Amino acid sequence: MPIDELNEHIRSETIFVHMEQAQSSAKDRQILLLVEGLEAYYKKRALIQRRHFQNQVRQSIEGPSNDNPSSRKRKSGQENLESLRSRETVEQYLNELQIVKNIMVVPTKNSEDTVVWIENLTIDLGLGRYKTKDLNSTYKGGKSGANETDTYFKMLQEIQLCTPAIAKSIMKAYPTLQSLHQSYRELDKPSGEMMLADLEVRYICSEKGMGF
Repeated sequence: MPIDELNEHIRSETIFVHMEQAQSSAKDRQILLLVEGLEAYYKKRALIQRRHFQNQVRQSIEGPSNDNPSSRKRKSGQENLESLRSRETVEQYLNELQIVKNIMVVPTKNSEDTVVWIENLTIDLGLGRYKTKDLNSTYKGGKSGANETDTYFKMLQEIQLCTPAIAKSIMKAYPTLQSLHQSYRELDKPSGEMMLADLEVRYICSEKGMGF
């Protein structure tokens, strides 16, 4: 949600209704609210507030005048300041969303930062089932091979519990990734899940019968 939209929801006091509708449509899923441009908004409002204060001081020195351009600028600055909720007000609403409504709030700089955040979250969710400890938000890609065969060999080892010996056994039965994929697609789901279960793994006795 862009900060301007959030500010408008806060001004009209519709933010809670809006998020409750999102929760209702998502049922039991966790809602994450990514707020774009929050820190920039705080800086913008602080700048306008500082200029408004300077204008007030200038007005007290020059005296009131409703016709000159500087007076119109001061009036415009005051209207802009009043349209922007204060940092304290915005944070109060965001804290209530997190504590009372159980909504995770994530501030991002801009749309590009939002995309990066979603990408990292998606990767962590995808890899989370394979992690048992030392969870972190950094995705480490696998090493590329010297050629197609070597890349296929290394790629198989990115799978949990797939050791070099198991990878070699898979490659002996299915020399290319395409052949492995095609064989899997020709089977139904139960048969596909057991497609590699009977492969013989040599040299490492402890890996025999692992059911990979």
